[in-house]
Amino acid sequence: MREQTMLEVLNRHHERMRLCLTFHRELCSENLPQTGRIALSRLRITAAAAERSRFLAREILPILQGSSYPDVERLTDQLAGDLKILQAAAKAHIDQWNLEKIERNWPGYQTTSRRVMTSIEQRLTLEIRIFKPILEHLD
Repeated sequence: MREQTMLEVLNRHHERMRLCLTFHRELCSENLPQTGRIALSRLRITAAAAERSRFLAREILPILQGSSYPDVERLTDQLAGDLKILQAAAKAHIDQWNLEKIERNWPGYQTTSRRVMTSIEQRLTLEIRIFKPILEHLD
């Protein structure tokens, strides 16, 4: 079996995130909250995001920082800053929306969750836009 490239592993992480987000989006389109399923879905999104972040921090960023790819330092700084903002927003969202509050204000949760999911999807798109040409160049 051949070794997977960094880009293939990153794509796998992104696919897992997208599947988690799709499932959560479906839950958020229901008429009534299924808080047990929502709690599990949020845990899955958090776990997938943490695994992807660890992969970026341990595997991709160290390689990029040692490469001569043009503008790599600015790009990695941009991604690191963006990731901190996204992680803080996700944490604030989870802290703000406990299960009891979700049940009391389902429409509000639906709206803010869609916004958070869109920002995560935008982050995944940004990662591919930045990392794909660099990783293809390095492979």
